[in-house]
Amino acid sequence: MQVTVRCCNVSIGCQSRLILVRKAMETMGKSSAARRLKVMEQSYLSLCEFLADAVFEMNREGRLIRVNPACSLISGYSAEELLHMDVLSLLDEKSREKAKVYYPLVLKGHFDRLELVMVRKDAARIHIECNMIPVDIDGHIESFFVIVKDVTAPQIMDVQSGVVLNSDPLTGLPNREQFVRRLEQLAGEGGGAGQAGSYTLIYLNVDRLQFINDSLGYVQGDLLLQHVAAVLRELLTPGGLVARMNGDEFALLSPASGEAQAATELADKAASMLSAPLQLLGLEIIASASMGIVLLNGSSSVEAGNLIGKAVMAMRHAKKHRPELQYALYTEEMDARLSCQLQLESGLRSAILLNQFYLRYQPIVNVYTGTIEAVEALLRWEHPELGIVPPDTFIPIAEETGEIIAIGGWVLRTACRQIRSWHDEGLILRIAVNVSLLQLREPDFPLFVKRVLDEAGLEPKWLDIEITESVLIEDQEQMKARLAELRSIGVHVAIDDFGTGYTSLNYLKNFPIDYLKIDRSFIRDINNDANNNIILASLIELAHHLKIQVIGEGIETQEQIEFLRSKGCDEGQGYLVSAAVDADEIWRLCSRLRP
Repeated sequence: MQVTVRCCNVSIGCQSRLILVRKAMETMGKSSAARRLKVMEQSYLSLCEFLADAVFEMNREGRLIRVNPACSLISGYSAEELLHMDVLSLLDEKSREKAKVYYPLVLKGHFDRLELVMVRKDAARIHIECNMIPVDIDGHIESFFVIVKDVTAPQIMDVQSGVVLNSDPLTGLPNREQFVRRLEQLAGEGGGAGQAGSYTLIYLNVDRLQFINDSLGYVQGDLLLQHVAAVLRELLTPGGLVARMNGDEFALLSPASGEAQAATELADKAASMLSAPLQLLGLEIIASASMGIVLLNGSSSVEAGNLIGKAVMAMRHAKKHRPELQYALYTEEMDARLSCQLQLESGLRSAILLNQFYLRYQPIVNVYTGTIEAVEALLRWEHPELGIVPPDTFIPIAEETGEIIAIGGWVLRTACRQIRSWHDEGLILRIAVNVSLLQLREPDFPLFVKRVLDEAGLEPKWLDIEITESVLIEDQEQMKARLAELRSIGVHVAIDDFGTGYTSLNYLKNFPIDYLKIDRSFIRDINNDANNNIILASLIELAHHLKIQVIGEGIETQEQIEFLRSKGCDEGQGYLVSAAVDADEIWRLCSRLRP
């Protein structure tokens, strides 16, 4: 057996350079091979333990399988947390895309130094330099060492005075380091009991900064950041501190009573002041921010990084629930939810292999005859410890982590096999499968769909690909081309939950669509709102003019299905017909509903 570790220069400590020695084992006797492998393994572990730079080992899929102590220092995550993560989850969005482009080159033997941005556990962004070293065993790359060095410029030096500056050059505010030092001082004084009693910490994330940068330019984006900084300066009181933490995030530390009411009043004032119109390139822009609030009581003594982490957690909670929430107060329940989310993230990675996923099928009927024309495949997950996890809980996590691509592939394969099995038994139905934006972004997704159909022996006309209307506004030209590719295969395209987003009706004309599924909110109000009924009837008529068939979702009463029938709706689904059931029950329903 031959083992080769290809190496490149790696920085160790401040000045020295270590060149890892290429090792080869050729024609080893069986008696000594195991011992020599063990010695090499122990040598590696001993070396990595004392390296100042972080050494991550990942498998070919990007999962971390081993880390040294420096990995926790640079990332803020414990070793146990890191071993449940993948490399891409540690990077910001632009760096993830950069790494995805670079990775295939590494597999082909091209190795180069890479500069990326890592997002620490406390949400700080740091610039890192990466060297990737493939572990080649018998000509096959089994894993990679990723050696990471923090190259973030920690301070700005005034050349004339020789004084180290702790301010952000764009806004003139103190930077993250100075803010953390101030928090650490307060923690050392018992949360500020020695000075002004209690404090309020507000962590702000500026909304839509990337949109401003992309549409108006980075100069205008900088003006927006300076506007936010000016507002926060006005809120500053003696004994407090405001800082720019990173690109679009700020923090405000203010002496307060330690009561939630005073903290939320401060957040309300910040939101009101931010909303003052700002002129950018002749356009009136209204700034806003998502805010997380943490109360520092005089008796508390908490590490600064944990305080910031809690504020970031609360901020993300507010951002997730916009526009209903502009700020959120940190609670211990958020910690519990985060712990649960980490448990779900870890479980999602192995749920397919452990056969924890299964499908249920909800019938879609012809509203005139009552016969079942199709079924919608709905994903379910039975977690070994948490029990049945609702889809609206785990699917957003799967999308955030990227696991939805593998999970969505499993759903598509399973659904196509099931519909083919029904066809073989004489039950002829279509099947609708929900597809996420991440799946559609995959360049080879249409080819994947075709391959799944071929494997199942299923004609494309029996498959409906369901997308949400938000997909249509993501990247219009790309999505239009992707949907056209799918239709060229022969599958149908359906828009799910239509009417819940911001899609213009023009999209119905410009995109290749076969079915329009009207959201249940329109169906629910059929008996209560005359204006709703006018909109609903108009949608059905418009769709038919565009040769798009219409499916009503969430039908629960006879009056609702009769109204849809009177307005020309083609198909419907909902509890009036049946909830989602297993495959065997579909047979029984088809027999019962057959005219």
